[in-house]
Amino acid sequence: MVFTVSVLFMFCLFLSCAESFAQDIQPERTSLSAAIAAATSSTGYKVTTVKVAPTKMTEYRLAYQGKHFLSVIMDANGAMAIRPHPGNDTNGWGSTWYPESFLPGATLRKSGVSLKATATNINLKASGIVSKGSSDSFGTWTMVLSFSFDPVNKQILATGNYVVKLKGALSDITGDLNICKIASNYLTNVPLIGGGTGDTGDMKQADVSNDFGSYVWIPKLQPAFFPQERTLTLDIDVEGQRNNVNTAAQGFPAIVSAYKPSPRVFYELQLPTSSSTASSSIVGGLIPKTAWSDEFTGKKMSSSIWKIPTWVSSSDGTYFGRTQVRCSQNSPLPAIKGGNAKILLETYNPTGYSFYGTDLIAKQSVSLGQGVLVTVVAKAEAPFPGGIVAGIFLYALKAGSDTLHDEIDFELVSNQPYQIATNIYGDEPLGTGHPASYPFSSGSITDYHKYQILWLPNRVSWYVDGVLVRTVTTQSPIPTGPMYVHINMWAPGSDWSAAYNTR
Repeated sequence: MVFTVSVLFMFCLFLSCAESFAQDIQPERTSLSAAIAAATSSTGYKVTTVKVAPTKMTEYRLAYQGKHFLSVIMDANGAMAIRPHPGNDTNGWGSTWYPESFLPGATLRKSGVSLKATATNINLKASGIVSKGSSDSFGTWTMVLSFSFDPVNKQILATGNYVVKLKGALSDITGDLNICKIASNYLTNVPLIGGGTGDTGDMKQADVSNDFGSYVWIPKLQPAFFPQERTLTLDIDVEGQRNNVNTAAQGFPAIVSAYKPSPRVFYELQLPTSSSTASSSIVGGLIPKTAWSDEFTGKKMSSSIWKIPTWVSSSDGTYFGRTQVRCSQNSPLPAIKGGNAKILLETYNPTGYSFYGTDLIAKQSVSLGQGVLVTVVAKAEAPFPGGIVAGIFLYALKAGSDTLHDEIDFELVSNQPYQIATNIYGDEPLGTGHPASYPFSSGSITDYHKYQILWLPNRVSWYVDGVLVRTVTTQSPIPTGPMYVHINMWAPGSDWSAAYNTR
């Protein structure tokens, strides 16, 4: 079982303000092309090997024109660590990248490395085991990187490939595969150089982005944070800061205050090129598989994908709030115009006294499995009068029940045009649920937005335009499914006061 990751690796010195350490201040990060040009226009790369006898550690010091800018360290167990020094950090400590793959709880060990300096860069070749437990393995990994250094902007750049071969399929027993580890520190309420106590450390925060959007991790605010999106790309940018801890006041040897580097690692997953080495089980755990999609082409909706309800009785769920939805006995599927499905709500109902709405339902249900991602691009057409709700959601009644159900919602509420409403029910009765609303970062419900629901076994996340707006991790409300995708338009009753309008 093989998969390949293309790696872009950068270290540079990050400063948020102009301090008195003028020698460490740099302009903003240069573009990739500028960094490569600066590195390849000069010569002078060198690798020096240093053996540390008491610890049985080997340090490979990478230098450019006499400047030691990065260390590759092998410990006594054969674990490999990459530690940058792009600025004038006199004590040399800071964030560290451990590129080895491992299973949860494993001890990193048994890797090997070779480095070769050329006129334009330093090439690294490394390989090792996918560590499992304290002494076992679950496969092998190999990595090839090419390092260069831009001394003007204090930036280290490395690009290359990382290949993992696993012995078998990942499971609940093995746990997820950890591609790498980035170690840093964020210190709270520690003595500071110059007096007093406060927060400091090697890092300020981690800015992370993937196929679903981006988020910021601040250790002090989220000490235990384990995002689990399945994605083809992953960009981890740890923002370094000035470490001002007074180690002497803590009873340790004194270190000089210094700015710490900002490690940034970008991974892009690539499918195996040989079908003989591909594995549906490993690929399926890492790459979303499209169950079905509809681009709304043509003039009418596909009856093989969508349906509207069939009326059975007054209590069959075709009447809710102040709305009777169209039924298959007297209405066609919604029309398509300009690549958009037209989901309608009308004030005149030919079948009775109520609003006349639409509830579009996917024919194919979706089961949880390892996870489900639902993506819908939609907007409410302006003007969007008060008292109307447009829903994008997953829904299903539990077998044998008229009220217990699973549901995950996005709701566009016309009374709150600059907010998006969310809700969730897990084997719970119809009613209030667990609602929460969030402001749009830009625009309103009458603008096109990409709405995404990520439904996983241990959590549910809602994204708007790729930005995470809500996550629920409590096990009890998380639906178990299966459910159906719904897109509807309706007018609620007075029991939902925030969405109700008397007109």
